Amino acid sequence: MLAVPQSLAGAPVDGGPAAPVVPVLRRFERASLAMIERRELLNRYDRKLLVDAAELPALIEPLVGKYVIAFGGQSTFSPYSTLYFDTPAMRCFHDHRKGRRLRHKVRIRHYHDRKITFLEVKSRRSDLVSFKHRLPLAFGTETLGAAELAFVTAHTGIDGATLAPMVWIDYQRATLIGVDHTERFTLDVDVRAAPAGERSRVDTSVAALAFIEIKQAPIKMSTPVMRAVRDRGLRPASVSKYCTAIAALGLATTRARFRAVLRATELP
Repeated sequence: MLAVPQSLAGAPVDGGPAAPVVPVLRRFERASLAMIERRELLNRYDRKLLVDAAELPALIEPLVGKYVIAFGGQSTFSPYSTLYFDTPAMRCFHDHRKGRRLRHKVRIRHYHDRKITFLEVKSRRSDLVSFKHRLPLAFGTETLGAAELAFVTAHTGIDGATLAPMVWIDYQRATLIGVDHTERFTLDVDVRAAPAGERSRVDTSVAALAFIEIKQAPIKMSTPVMRAVRDRGLRPASVSKYCTAIAALGLATTRARFRAVLRATELP
């Protein structure tokens, strides 16, 4: 079984950069399993934002009573570990960097609180539209066998045999689910990254930032969270944790598209 490495998982989020938002999150009612399944949204419209974690309490306080929290309870946040794969030429990274209309991410994601693992292929048709394909794996699996490689090839057109692990990204996620709207709102905090073969070399430069994703089907501009975002003057951004990690770790020399994110982390 996979354990979250302490060097990557860090201290419990209740005592980390997002600590101020925890009391607010505890005011949300817990989502039922049926509600979570109805709001899975593997095919959806996405909007992403990058904000200082200190802004989260003011952003989500108006949402209490209008959203419920998935897998919440006392901890509020759930730990995720994700291993991203790419080709030797880093096709997935560069397709995103170049803004290609159809682009893919290939990853193995571990959901530690539920002790489940999926191989996930996330594809984007545009900056707003994405869809995800999942293949269940034994919890803790970190390698791709023949069936997994065929799954990747079938959903991306990329020769799965060319893929290699690139980077680990660990973070804590809180998920809010719309009561009256088909919507999920995720808050990712305490984000830490390391090269695939060097998990002891941890980059924590984005640990104080919150990666926010609003997932909808169909798209609506008048939901409570969309109004809260506008009221705070927040603007959507083309943000990818994978691409940000690649750039922050210096694993790619071309990183102009991510300068704004890297400036936010105070990287040179």
